[in-house]
Amino acid sequence: YTVAMPSGMNYFKTENLTFRGAKYDISVGQDFFRIDSVRNASADLKVEIKLPYKGNEITVEKDGKVLPTGDYTVEDGYVTLTVALAETNIKIK
Repeated sequence: YTVAMPSGMNYFKTENLTFRGAKYDISVGQDFFRIDSVRNASADLKVEIKLPYKGNEITVEKDGKVLPTGDYTVEDGYVTLTVALAETNIKIK
């Protein structure tokens, strides 16, 4: 998923998405990406997330814990990371 929201929109939520038999919901904002209500997902399913970022200093949190810089990349104004298709909350600070 690449987040590209209109400037006037704070967030959106999409429910009942399907990927390889798994069903899940996502909520996306300018600085967060949340996967929830995951059903029937195998442990090997992964999702790549790209969130826009402006600034010099960055902190990326996954489920409230700060990620080490090796767990994500910052390039061309985006933070990119890959996570399991499971209940997850990513926040950019």
